[in-house]
Amino acid sequence: GAGALGEAEMQSRSKMDAYEPDGAEKWDEYMRVTEAFLDCGLPNFIEERLDVASFPSFLRESLKDGGKFWPLKPHSDILEALFSSTKMRALASFQDLYVGLQPYRNDRKIAGGVMGKTAPAVFGLLAALELHPTNEKCGVYAPIGGFRAVGEAMQKLAKASGVVIQCGRAVTEVTSDGVYFVPSEVDKSKNDIKADFLPADLVVVNADLPFATETLISKGRKGRDAGQSEEKYDWDDKFDFSSGVVAFHWSISKQLENLNTHNVFLSVGSNAAARE
Repeated sequence: GAGALGEAEMQSRSKMDAYEPDGAEKWDEYMRVTEAFLDCGLPNFIEERLDVASFPSFLRESLKDGGKFWPLKPHSDILEALFSSTKMRALASFQDLYVGLQPYRNDRKIAGGVMGKTAPAVFGLLAALELHPTNEKCGVYAPIGGFRAVGEAMQKLAKASGVVIQCGRAVTEVTSDGVYFVPSEVDKSKNDIKADFLPADLVVVNADLPFATETLISKGRKGRDAGQSEEKYDWDDKFDFSSGVVAFHWSISKQLENLNTHNVFLSVGSNAAARE
């Protein structure tokens, strides 16, 4: 109920103040700034729907204090200007990883890296989208039936559209004409495994670009070498990789009463620092 939410919010704010002086007040300021980014950015740039009324607040927050929160700065610039605690900075920026970016300025790159893998400060709108306490656009939602229901619904829609889904297959090579594949449980110690070929007009590869380029895209092999399953490695210094996330999907046989639907755990450096 409202009382429980109020108590949880009070506990969170107390924890912020423990991380650094006036931590909760600084967080409120960050939410005001990122809410302005969200209210302007969502309709005008994401939905591509002109919303003139959202610009005054956006410009005011972006330009105040000499452009302290200018949205095209590296995200870490405004975090360091506002927060002294590494945990508060992490709380304000971990959402950058959702889009394969990281918040840190890279002085070896133009504009601190915002043209590459460094998230510009405007990506703070993701924090507002997830954590703002009152904005009507914000919130974390979970699908009825769990996230498995999402995959099952997509599978149902695909099959209804005539899609044939093949499970237990591992793609070994992508060509301009289709893909080679082998059973995913294939014995990799054997070097003469025959790959099957599936012709296609268009192939969509849902893998990190450097990995796909180095391990899956056709190298023009001919004859029995085409599509041959072999040990491959996903490292190539010629490419920039997306920033990584380690995700654990746990199946638990009991209810965890002490956890909410959405929880954020912050740790830094060492186990000792994480226990602070």
